[in-house]
Amino acid sequence: MIWLHDVTDIALESTKCNVYFKNRGGQFYKFHDIYATVGFIVFAICWYVFRLYWLPLKVLHSTGYGSMYHHQTHKLVPFYFFFNGMLWALQLLNIWWFMFIINFLVKVATGQITEVDDIREEEVMREKLRKQKEQKMKALRQKQNGRSPRGRSKKSRLV
Repeated sequence: MIWLHDVTDIALESTKCNVYFKNRGGQFYKFHDIYATVGFIVFAICWYVFRLYWLPLKVLHSTGYGSMYHHQTHKLVPFYFFFNGMLWALQLLNIWWFMFIINFLVKVATGQITEVDDIREEEVMREKLRKQKEQKMKALRQKQNGRSPRGRSKKSRLV
């Protein structure tokens, strides 16, 4: 059970490390950007194979059907319904999370998102907001100085 879940964690953590490594010291590293994108695809494939295929095939089958088959005395195994209920709840969560993974893959494939980025990180969001604010302030200063954002003065446009 743990092995089936840990395989996907390896792909996830290596992808997250490369997301953080792609912007370091004010420089952009293309290698880490490509590795983060490929790593996310590998993560999605591992999620499907290990959590949505092997987990029901091996774990849920053996705990649900296999335990009753081997205990044919028709006595209920202690906590049978509780533990199987918890395993099925985990499987439903795996399906739910996989829908988010597929949604993200579709957004990257269709170009709605240009790069794999961890939007949960406050620093990343603050940095993006700071850059947007700086761009707006620069455009406002240029406008106040009599220059358009394209660099031409108002007078030169009239002539």
